[in-house]
Amino acid sequence: MRTKMKKNGSDMPKRFWEDREWGYAHYGELAKRFGNQWVVIVNHKAVAASRNLREAEETARAKTGEAHVPVIFVERGGHVYSSGAHR
Repeated sequence: MRTKMKKNGSDMPKRFWEDREWGYAHYGELAKRFGNQWVVIVNHKAVAASRNLREAEETARAKTGEAHVPVIFVERGGHVYSSGAHR
């Protein structure tokens, strides 16, 4: 039986949270390899990356068989975001 840990009000496998934290701890390395992409981390490894979130998740699930996979968007460089309201 997998150990679950409650975080942010959800029951997720402990591995999910550990992998997510690993991703943020290694953000700089991930940015060099996967800049401006969604990156899926499983067992402390980047198992899939794509500019399309759904594609990254589906690829990772197919590779690993895991239902719950942490995904982080890894930015490289600056981005300008606009709300669409121009004056």
